[in-house]
Amino acid sequence: MTHTGAFRLETCARPNILSLQPYRCARDDYKDDGTNILLDANENAYGPSLDVQGNRLNNELEVDLLGLNRYPDPPTHDKILTCPPTYGMYAVSAQVNDVEIVKVPLDPTRGFQLQPEAINAALSSDPAIKLLYITSPGNPTANLLAKSDIQKVLEHPTWNGVVVLDEAYIDFSPDGASLAEWVTEWPNLVVMQTLSKAFGLAGIRLGAAFTSPEIARLLNNLKAPYNISSPT
Repeated sequence: MTHTGAFRLETCARPNILSLQPYRCARDDYKDDGTNILLDANENAYGPSLDVQGNRLNNELEVDLLGLNRYPDPPTHDKILTCPPTYGMYAVSAQVNDVEIVKVPLDPTRGFQLQPEAINAALSSDPAIKLLYITSPGNPTANLLAKSDIQKVLEHPTWNGVVVLDEAYIDFSPDGASLAEWVTEWPNLVVMQTLSKAFGLAGIRLGAAFTSPEIARLLNNLKAPYNISSPT
């Protein structure tokens, strides 16, 4: 059974995101046995073309290298909700993208569990909140969040947003603790896992997201080309 509720991806995501077409690289269009050389797809085999020493080019022209990789970002009014104490990169990534953070702390009197009523109240009062980030097992609390509390949030009758459940440490938990299977029932649920923790493979930088086909297609449109390294 799929619980749709108020979630509508076509109104939750921004129009410019929904209209994205996935980037196609040369190897998407020209499948072969790997023996052909696609010049348009290869990096410069001779290294950087600029002879840079410090911040000077050929000892003549001053070059601001720190500014060469900056693109202007359009203003945004979307927000995310987090439940501290939690993984610090949610806030860092939000600040980098100029996204406001709404916080509903975990309840220390209940072993740092969610406060679903307070979360739902925040979601009801602010439609600009598009993403809810929660971690189970918690980081740094190490406890599993109650499935019933997560379900209460997923059952919100009017909120049009996405619940992102970070299960980076799920492999240290008892069998049946993961909610990855719930993505077949809740189209606005994304469950993230990684090989960096229990598998001891942090160096290959590989994780996975389990979600509905609609959100998966949108994420595929957003991802950068060549986003997984050859060793991985």
